[in-house]
Amino acid sequence: MQDTKSSACAQVFGTPELLEAILAQLPGMDLLLAQRISHQFETAIKSSPSLQQKLFFRAVPLEVRKEWTISSLLRHHFLPFFTLPSDPQDIETIELMDWTNDEKRREAFLFKDASWRKMLVIQPPPKRLSVVEFCHGQGGDDARNADIQFEDSQGVTMDAVYDVTIAFLRKNEVSNFGLSILDSEAGPEITLCLRYTMQCCIRVDDYDSKVDLQSKGATGDAHSKLWLNYKQEDGEGEFFSARRLSMDWTTDLTPERGGVNSYDFRKWQRDRAPISSILSDVC
Repeated sequence: MQDTKSSACAQVFGTPELLEAILAQLPGMDLLLAQRISHQFETAIKSSPSLQQKLFFRAVPLEVRKEWTISSLLRHHFLPFFTLPSDPQDIETIELMDWTNDEKRREAFLFKDASWRKMLVIQPPPKRLSVVEFCHGQGGDDARNADIQFEDSQGVTMDAVYDVTIAFLRKNEVSNFGLSILDSEAGPEITLCLRYTMQCCIRVDDYDSKVDLQSKGATGDAHSKLWLNYKQEDGEGEFFSARRLSMDWTTDLTPERGGVNSYDFRKWQRDRAPISSILSDVC
């Protein structure tokens, strides 16, 4: 009887269509980890267009412009990037992410070839990541913008969003960020909003992060490299006057589409806040 069961299992797993159908029932994280079970499973997952689309490694075609979804895996592990505009994020929020405080998990996430780096942020993915940087200072508010093009790849991936954000936050003491996803006639558009206040009495070296969260896959200073490349292509880059109000940003990402509302985000923060921080809030 045992041999019969083993033979039946081997037959099912040996049939690519059946194995793909079974794997398609797994949640995203389980499907990702299933690649470690055997070379057979790994090959089946990596060679299946539908499974690669489910894992956000392969783009799905745009059929209806307002029908898009964010990656549930990225939302789970990088939740601060998917909060709504009422909750701009800073480096301290980034440090609350579950994997940042465990050395082994942190090393795995920051590994240069970590799988999340090539995951599409949303499906179907846009081919451009817009970056807008706002600066507030005594002399007035200024802004500059640039685009990162993904014409030769599937679309906007998480590595670009993460690398530019971390490099920016490391350079600016009083800073925060937000990710805006908007509907358009051509499909969803993604804009990374970076904001900082000019501090004349604080040097870059004054900021002391708890841990180094720069990915080993980042090529140099991603933030500076972005603007350097932009200036090389377009002269001096585009700088424009920005009133205080224009530093706010909007998004079409909603809780129904996977966005994180203020209530859930505050709870997420409280669950991870140090005891000292909680006591200070009470006192």
